[in-house]
Amino acid sequence: MSRSCVPKSDLRPAHWTRRRDPGFGIPIAWAALALLPVTALAASISATPSTTSTSSPSISVDGNAVVLGRTESAKVLVRVDEQTAADAPPLRLSVNVGSFSEPERVAPGRYRALYVPPRTRFPQMALVAVWRETGPEARVDFVRFPLLGTTRLAVKAPPGSAVSAKVGPDEFGPVAASAKGKAILPIVAPPGVRQATVVISGGSGPVLREVALEVPPYNRLIAAVVPATAPADGKTPVRLHVFYDVGGAEVPADRVRVTASEGQTTLVEASQGRYSYRYVPTPGSSASEVRFQIAVDGDPAARAGVTLALVAPTPKAASVQAAPVLLPAQVVPERRATLRQAWARFSPSPVLADGVSWATLALELIDEAGKPVEGAQLVLAASAGAFAKVVERGRGRYEASYRAPDRLEATVRLADPGSGFERTIPVPLRVNPGRFLLGPRVGFAHSVGDLSGVRVGIDAWMPVRLGPSLFGLGFSLTRGSAARTVSDPGGSLRSSSSADFYPLAGRLGYELWAGQRLSFVAGLGYTVALAHFTSALGGAASEVGTGPLGFASAAYAIGPGHLFAEASASSVPVAAADFKLEAGGLSLEGGYRLRIF
Repeated sequence: MSRSCVPKSDLRPAHWTRRRDPGFGIPIAWAALALLPVTALAASISATPSTTSTSSPSISVDGNAVVLGRTESAKVLVRVDEQTAADAPPLRLSVNVGSFSEPERVAPGRYRALYVPPRTRFPQMALVAVWRETGPEARVDFVRFPLLGTTRLAVKAPPGSAVSAKVGPDEFGPVAASAKGKAILPIVAPPGVRQATVVISGGSGPVLREVALEVPPYNRLIAAVVPATAPADGKTPVRLHVFYDVGGAEVPADRVRVTASEGQTTLVEASQGRYSYRYVPTPGSSASEVRFQIAVDGDPAARAGVTLALVAPTPKAASVQAAPVLLPAQVVPERRATLRQAWARFSPSPVLADGVSWATLALELIDEAGKPVEGAQLVLAASAGAFAKVVERGRGRYEASYRAPDRLEATVRLADPGSGFERTIPVPLRVNPGRFLLGPRVGFAHSVGDLSGVRVGIDAWMPVRLGPSLFGLGFSLTRGSAARTVSDPGGSLRSSSSADFYPLAGRLGYELWAGQRLSFVAGLGYTVALAHFTSALGGAASEVGTGPLGFASAAYAIGPGHLFAEASASSVPVAAADFKLEAGGLSLEGGYRLRIF
């Protein structure tokens, strides 16, 4: 077989997507693969630490590698230089993609944690911040480990020929080309590898072709704030540490943009992709947290966010010596049987995917005998979003606060290390409707009389959340018109009249049901209508009428807003000496509201 049998155009660059492409001659979308050989890849690569030390932390992954699309979760071992006592402040982990559970100390300098990878399937690098809550001068280290991607290459080759590929140090295949001259070759690629070598055998000699692996830009930015909680006294400083992983290149600090929801940050130092900022909470702040958003000019994929919890300053109190009180010994409840079932419920549901809102995850745990499980050491890890500490409520019930992600895909990994129980829980999420929407409205109204016609105008809608319920406050201004000609039986006398009216309606709605994109609202309102009447015999006149309104509407989120359809009934009579009309009636209207903010 000559090299010209397989033209270069038959091997196209691989694209890393989520869907499967049914076509041939181009790479097919990412898919979960089973039983693929993956060479063990070192997962411990340390970045420059914040202070000098004898050794930097490292991370190793059970199974040697995390393969996106196949690995649902992975246990990791974190090694740190631990010369402190066992009761030292807990170790903290933060990652740029995916999420970690709370690390558990298993030996001096050894910590175990559960890692849930992101849903994206192209190869990338996970960046991890490692520190202890010892104050604003705490040492923060950054380490990284690779996330391997999976895809399939579609190759044109002579029927019956063997097709294989080499990606980095690993080889995949061979697979036989079909009778139609097509071969589908699964591969696994680590981050940093930009091409695969495809080998076609079976003719006079092997044919080699280089195929580009086009990897989308991924997030190379991570941040950590130390400590995570500070008093709003205007005196206690915190440090914001940012790491931009570009191979140690010196990226100017003015390209790294840090925005705080309250107050200002001050750059302290910048070196080899590391940036340290000083922040002092605003004294007397009423906010419960400060959100930091970090971005890099020229790199739209580089995004990081971190939250500082604020607490009210504790007033100094006089020291009072009291006589020692002898307390009864604590009784540790005995651990019940092995956990077998877990019932989970989010409130509110669905959770608003805005990156700011909080929801409560309520859990009910049942053992193998059908009894509630008490004292379970639960581990919650979210693929997107973040959890606060799990609180036991008694009789097998547990709760944890969950901060919503800013995307529509998230799962929660629930694990009980003591019993080996694990479960993946999908998070019910909905599109963020925004706080103010504005757009056109058009429809048809019938006054249950002889007045009917098209209404055109503008519509405004403001969602308002009160506890687990979502309400909406809306306004609309539309225009309608009517005309009539009256003549006597003989046709000798004729009178023409016309009316233009402008109903201004206010609405208060309650959301009855919501899914990821679709929602239904019903409510009441009130309408004020201005009508202007003109007659060939009587001249012109204007008058105002008012009346109640009832409505039901549906909205579907799409693009930067949502489509809506509304059915309503109202009675808005407008009468003057020379005319009378009904500006309300039964109407069916719709439109598109654009999210302004």
